[in-house]
Amino acid sequence: MSEIPHPRMSGSMDRFDRLAEADRSKVRFIHLNHTNRARYPDSPQALEVARRGYRLAQEGESVCLG
Repeated sequence: MSEIPHPRMSGSMDRFDRLAEADRSKVRFIHLNHTNRARYPDSPQALEVARRGYRLAQEGESVCLG
């Protein structure tokens, strides 16, 4: 982690928790590695992401940025 400082999802959510709910729902977590249990839709980790108002990007999802 010290060489390539990718933030953990939990740390990112803690940081973004001060955003309004409408803005939190715009956050999509992408590039989950194979050990991240949030990859599985019914996992406690994925449910926690949703409970906190965030989303996990889905394969093929398209998001308008404009």
